[in-house]
Amino acid sequence: MNEQESFEHSSHLLARGQTLFAIKGFEILAKSGHVPSLFKLGDIFLDDKAGFKDVEEAKRCFESSADKGHVESAFRLGLIFDNGIGTKQDYTLAAKWYKKAASHGHKEAQLFLKCVFHANWTLIPRQTGQFRRSDAGVLV
Repeated sequence: MNEQESFEHSSHLLARGQTLFAIKGFEILAKSGHVPSLFKLGDIFLDDKAGFKDVEEAKRCFESSADKGHVESAFRLGLIFDNGIGTKQDYTLAAKWYKKAASHGHKEAQLFLKCVFHANWTLIPRQTGQFRRSDAGVLV
């Protein structure tokens, strides 16, 4: 079975609810550098419904695949840090990952950055409705 067939087989196992077997298949592929498998693992570990929730492992998988150019992984990292999912909320890290995804054409990340972050201004914390200038140049 080639890499693509193995990936499709693991995806099929996941769809049938055989998550543990799917994880094993994706892990084997990920160890050989298969980026879509790293993303799938991140997705599984982030999803509470699968019973395998491990946000730290999800972040590791998403970061590894984002560093290899997987755009959706960068966006997912932005969501994790923006919403404080299993980690401390960090708007600076969220912006970093949203910007990486947006720079590679991710439409939702582009729209989010246009709506929430504007020029060198950022909404921190967003709930207060107060703006403060980001002189560190972190945003846009």
